Amino acid sequence: MSSFMERAFQLAYLGQSHVAPNPMVGAVLVSPKGDVIGEGYHEFYGGPHAEVMCFNSVKESDTNLIRESTLYCTLEPCCHTNKQTPPCSNLVIKKGIKKIIIANLDPHPEVAGKGVAKLEAAGIEVEVGMMEKEGEEMNRHFFTAMRLKRPYIHLKWAQTIDGKLATEKGSSKWITGSQARDYSQKLRSECQAIMVGSQTVLLDNPSLTLRSIETKHLKNPLRLVVSGQQEKKDFVSLKMFAPEYLANTFFVSPNAQISNDPQVIFYDGTLKGMLSALYEKKIYSLFVEGGASLLSWFLAEKMFDEISVFVAPKLLGSGRAIKLPAVDEIAEAHAFDFSSPLVLGDDFLLRGKSSSQK
Repeated sequence: MSSFMERAFQLAYLGQSHVAPNPMVGAVLVSPKGDVIGEGYHEFYGGPHAEVMCFNSVKESDTNLIRESTLYCTLEPCCHTNKQTPPCSNLVIKKGIKKIIIANLDPHPEVAGKGVAKLEAAGIEVEVGMMEKEGEEMNRHFFTAMRLKRPYIHLKWAQTIDGKLATEKGSSKWITGSQARDYSQKLRSECQAIMVGSQTVLLDNPSLTLRSIETKHLKNPLRLVVSGQQEKKDFVSLKMFAPEYLANTFFVSPNAQISNDPQVIFYDGTLKGMLSALYEKKIYSLFVEGGASLLSWFLAEKMFDEISVFVAPKLLGSGRAIKLPAVDEIAEAHAFDFSSPLVLGDDFLLRGKSSSQK
C-alpha cells in the first residue's frame, strides 16, 4: 500500500542535511496483517542504513513475524562492500522477508540493479517503482551526481524588478525582506555546499550558516569560495573563516601555488573542471548564491539544474546584474519552467528549472 511507502518517505526526509553525500532513505516493515512492526531511516553519514534501523526497531515479541512481512524501502538496498557499512541486501536476505517494495533503483554504479538481482536470486519477491517520481525528487542531488558525475547545481539570487543584484559599489543588504531571507535559509539547508565568489565574501563578509528557526536543527552546509588567484591570507579575518567555521570552509581555486593546502580544492580554471573536482571530493549538491559574475558563469554555460530568483519591488536604475552573451531574437532567449510564484512579504520567489535541463 502506498501509505506504507509514504511513511517511509516521511522517515527518509528526517535525514535531510545529515546524510550527504549519501541519499536519504527510509524503510517500513509491515506484518502479514498490515501492522507496522518496524521502521527506520538513515540518520547520519557513516551511520547505520535505513534497513538496519528498521529491523533493529522490531520488538522481540514480533520477530517471529519478520519472515512473512513486507519491507517498504525508498531506495534499492545496497550491495557493495567498499564503504563504511555492510551491504543491506545481505541483511534483508538474512532476515528472510517474503517481499520488498522499492521506490527507486540506486543509480550508484556499484548498485544499479545489482541489489535487486541479489534479492531475487535469494527467492525474495521484489517490486520496483512505487512513488518513483517522489523518490527522484527527494534524492535528485544524489541521482544527478551519480548519473552526470558532477554536483546537482541550484542557482539562487535576489534582485530588484529592474534586474539588479547590487548597487554599482556592491551593496546588496538588503534587497529582500526578512521572509524572503528566511526562505533562502531553507533553500540553503537542502544542499551539501554553498558557493560564493571571492568578491562577494570581501564585500558582504557573510557567515553562510543556517540561522532561521526552521533550519537551526540542521547541519550547516560546507562553504566554498571561488577565489581565483587569491590566497587564504586575504580572507582569514572574515566571518566564514572564524575558528568555529574553518574546518568546513574551502577555497576552490586554479592557483597551483596553493593547491597543496588541504583547504583548497584545486581545478583547471574551467567550470566543468571545477565541477569534476567537487564531485571527486564527494560534494554532490551545490547552492550557488553569488555574486553576479559567478552566477553569470554558470548561466552562460547552461550548467545548472534548478534556479531560485527572489524579486523585490525596488528599482536601482544602475548596478550589478547578470551578464550573458547577447541574442538577436527573442526566440533565442533561454527559457525556464517556473512553478507558481511564492509571495514572501513584499517580495516573491520564482523557483524552477531550465526547460533544457528537464
